[in-house]
Amino acid sequence: MGQSVPRVDIPAKVTGGAAYVQDMRLPGMVHARVVRPPSYGAQLTDCDTSAVEKLPGVVKVVRDGNFLAVVAWKEFQSIKAMNALSAAAKWKETPSLPKQEDLLSVLTKLPAQDSTIFERSNPSAVGQKTFEVTYTRPYQAHGSIGPSCAVAQFTDGAMTVWTHTQGVYPDRQGIAEMLRMPPAGVRCIHVEGSGCYGHNGADDAAADAALIARALPGTPVRVQWMREQEHAWETVLGRRW
Repeated sequence: MGQSVPRVDIPAKVTGGAAYVQDMRLPGMVHARVVRPPSYGAQLTDCDTSAVEKLPGVVKVVRDGNFLAVVAWKEFQSIKAMNALSAAAKWKETPSLPKQEDLLSVLTKLPAQDSTIFERSNPSAVGQKTFEVTYTRPYQAHGSIGPSCAVAQFTDGAMTVWTHTQGVYPDRQGIAEMLRMPPAGVRCIHVEGSGCYGHNGADDAAADAALIARALPGTPVRVQWMREQEHAWETVLGRRW
């Protein structure tokens, strides 16, 4: 009390040092990229991975139902492999989202429960007018400075995930359910994310990393979302798992 305490995190943040989960580099770590579907609810019907598996640096192609990812030793190798894998993937799409101009009508017709927050009236007042106004706004993406990222390692039946989630315990519960593991077998370690605030894709990147790490026991797996993935698949519209 009564004395200034320096912020130990500031130097790395202002000099480009290792300050965020995006900067994490563990020994033997590999880089992964996820192939996102062309639309919500799309089903992966076919994907010839043979050519992608022969690309330089590629360690493994991971497919689990509609989940498709590629792992490589170097980051740019994983990006090039992701683009090739995306071109090879075939999807069945079913229209499921409402038209942009119909969003207000669709949302207001959903089940809802109204409640009064505050009400004050004066029965003796006369000449009152009632005004009704409707305000709307579009969905907003948080668009963090650094797109969502996570690192995961599956060793001896236990999953460790380094994540910039704002809720390590709900994230642990979600990953445990996804992997059908007991929560005691999953550990989420919070690491700050670059520009991270609000409901972005942090938890989903953690799920990606855990799912891929399970296919590569003992190997640290880093999953970095692309900017276009962050804007198209961040969880403002709901979680994927």
